[in-house]
Amino acid sequence: MDEFAREEIMSGRYPFPLAGANRVDLADLAHVAQVALTDPDFPAGEYPIVGPNSISGADCAAEWSRALGRPVQYTGDDAHQWMAFLGKQFSGQKLADMQKTYTLLAKRTWPTDVKEMAVTERLLKRPPTSYRDYVDRMAHEWLGLQTDRQSGQSTR
Repeated sequence: MDEFAREEIMSGRYPFPLAGANRVDLADLAHVAQVALTDPDFPAGEYPIVGPNSISGADCAAEWSRALGRPVQYTGDDAHQWMAFLGKQFSGQKLADMQKTYTLLAKRTWPTDVKEMAVTERLLKRPPTSYRDYVDRMAHEWLGLQTDRQSGQSTR
């Protein structure tokens, strides 16, 4: 989800109100989906896909600060600012859904479950991507895009 807040994060603000959420790299989810759809021996069923740990919004801001090499402040405790940010990104039912989701995520912590972690590792055939590794990958990409914009050269 951090991708849709790229401009906020690059401007030094981490807006997501998170008490302690289990962050899953969508690349991990995509990998499991690809295997499930292409491997005829993949057993049918429902499987939890989890990240290696649950982290708060303040923890996320600290990771972005580290990776970008500049301060990123956690602003998720400011409900007015958060709702204004969401209103710029979404409208209609999607906006209502995001408001409800993050109102809950701001209040409740979801710890990482050891059994779910074992299932995720089995499906991935490796440990799931950490939030730190995800942030490092995104920061490298974003800083590259920023540099290329400044030089006027396209990255594509």
